[in-house]
Amino acid sequence: GGAGRGGKERIACKRVELVSGFMGMSKKYPKVGVGVIVMKDGKVLIGRRREENQKGTWCFPGGAIKFFELLEDCVRREVKEETGLKVKNISPIFAVDDFRKKDKKHWVCVYLRADYISGEPRPADGEFEVWKWMSWNKIPRPRFTALETLLKAGYKPEGIK
Repeated sequence: GGAGRGGKERIACKRVELVSGFMGMSKKYPKVGVGVIVMKDGKVLIGRRREENQKGTWCFPGGAIKFFELLEDCVRREVKEETGLKVKNISPIFAVDDFRKKDKKHWVCVYLRADYISGEPRPADGEFEVWKWMSWNKIPRPRFTALETLLKAGYKPEGIK
């Protein structure tokens, strides 16, 4: 009985090793985040970053998706945390790769559109200096790399000024 049982244990151990090797703690995978194009009266909400990650660039509210978090829930959380606003009518619109080879980072940014419900935009969590409602064609520079990629792809939301 011991040899058969021992054989099964060895096989199980080998499988675990293969699976954990495949899952690749040593391999690198991109991180996934959201960028939220909040719409109000034909304008979009844009903020200037305060924190070190691309400090001084302009971008939409957004951030990393938590494990097992739905995109829609991430949008609501990030917009509330960063701006104090509430949003509705959330819909995915575009995804871009954000390669930052200098920083050895790769993000996939899923852009979603959301309509403003209520609140006054304010730098709520310390990541941003200021929030402004702006026309799409007047988004200032320098821009967050994922936003620059979105604009270079020619995306422009419907119903904006």
